[in-house]
Amino acid sequence: MSILQMIARIFLYKITYLGLDVTVPEPVPTDHCLLTLDNCTIFPHIGSADVYARHQMAQICVDNLLNFFSGKPMAHQLKTDNA
Repeated sequence: MSILQMIARIFLYKITYLGLDVTVPEPVPTDHCLLTLDNCTIFPHIGSADVYARHQMAQICVDNLLNFFSGKPMAHQLKTDNA
């Protein structure tokens, strides 16, 4: 769903409150109409910020560092044409 469709639904269906973790474009321009809505909160990518998720992210970082320095492939490694 596009941002414009979402804004239309807020007014059309009288949505009480809207919380967004991701927007397009990102970051939201300072003059974006979403920022004028009293019933809309935009979070800076913290939707996955619970303790378990952060622990898992830290473990992936540690595993990737160990693999990198051991010459092993890293999990979630980006593939490029130059690699």
